[in-house]
Amino acid sequence: MFMMSFPMGTSVAALQLIFPNQVRGQVAAVFLFFLNLGGQSIGPRPGWLNNHVFYDEYMLGDRFR
Repeated sequence: MFMMSFPMGTSVAALQLIFPNQVRGQVAAVFLFFLNLGGQSIGPRPGWLNNHVFYDEYMLGDRFR
C-alpha cells in the first residue's frame, strides 16, 4: 500500500509542469478531486460483489481460477 501511493505526487507535479502558472492550482485540485471521487466510488465494489452477486466471501476467488 505504501508503494502504491508514490505515483500520486509525481502525477500532480507533472501536471504543474505542463500547465501555465495561472491554472496550476486549479488543475491539481480538479485532478485530485476526480481521482478521489473515483477511488471512493469504485473502491467498495469488490465488497458489494461479494455480498450481492457471489453471496459468499470465498466464492470470489473460485470464479476466476
